[in-house]
Amino acid sequence: MKNRNFLFLLIFLMPWTLSCSRATRSKMYTDTPTSGRIAIAVDESFKPLIDRMLNVFHYTYPDATIDVRYVPEEQAMNDLLFDTIRFAVVGRDLTPYEKYVFDTMGITPRKAKIAKDALCFIVNRANPDSNFSVEQIKKIFEGEISEWRQINPKSKLGRLQVVFDQNRSSNAGMLYRLFIGGNRPFPEWCKAATSNEQVIEYVKKNRNAIGVIGVGWLSDAEDTTHLRFRHEIRVAGISEDSTDYYQPFQAYIATEEYPFVRHIYAISKEARSGLGAGVMAFMARDKGQRIVLKSGLVPATMPVRLVHMRNSHENE
Repeated sequence: MKNRNFLFLLIFLMPWTLSCSRATRSKMYTDTPTSGRIAIAVDESFKPLIDRMLNVFHYTYPDATIDVRYVPEEQAMNDLLFDTIRFAVVGRDLTPYEKYVFDTMGITPRKAKIAKDALCFIVNRANPDSNFSVEQIKKIFEGEISEWRQINPKSKLGRLQVVFDQNRSSNAGMLYRLFIGGNRPFPEWCKAATSNEQVIEYVKKNRNAIGVIGVGWLSDAEDTTHLRFRHEIRVAGISEDSTDYYQPFQAYIATEEYPFVRHIYAISKEARSGLGAGVMAFMARDKGQRIVLKSGLVPATMPVRLVHMRNSHENE
């Protein structure tokens, strides 16, 4: 009789338990593509662009709230993999390890390229040396060049000091993958600040410094802060062959004549059409891509027309 009572109780409770489980899941995810609240993780290199995008998104969809955590790229991906974050913006595609983790979780992440961006090298305004070859940049990070006179024998600036935003950021990660790799550390003349803005401040005050930032911190011609930054430092030209030097202007990023170009990715682990899906769609479609273009970067999903401005003295 006891067993029958237990069986009856179990059968009676099962529908209620399943109902509660469904209700709990429903209560957990009440957001839609244009409403609700989520937290996202974004590499700090892309803060100017993402701030501008989310300002427009919030204005367009007042029932939506996006809480942004600006963190180094590696932390953003760890938060996406192992925390409650459902959406991240980083400067690279998923690694094999990250794909493996998602596979073991039974998750198929959604991803979209939202912009073409670039690493930007900056120097102090008083520094006459503002052009570098890719080979020189490579030797700086491989530990072969540590003095300014190795770049220009006439330089009196002494030892190089290279500064980037944060350890494990998108900027540091790109440099590491290109020039270092393995388990080797950065050379001793390289150090991390706390943000892209702090890199600019450091270079402004130190004549022997080379700063590495995301070009999105300087590219918006209508942003007064960006204009002030550009007057405080010099943007370096980079050459593949030591003949033609290119700065990270929009056109040279689009054609990839500037060597250090990367894509900005939006990655979501939502298995449903929630607010993360809505934000990704906004970033990758017309409104978001127009913001990318106006910010001085290159849209990833809309065609860009490059116009050659002919010099009036050409062919004379």
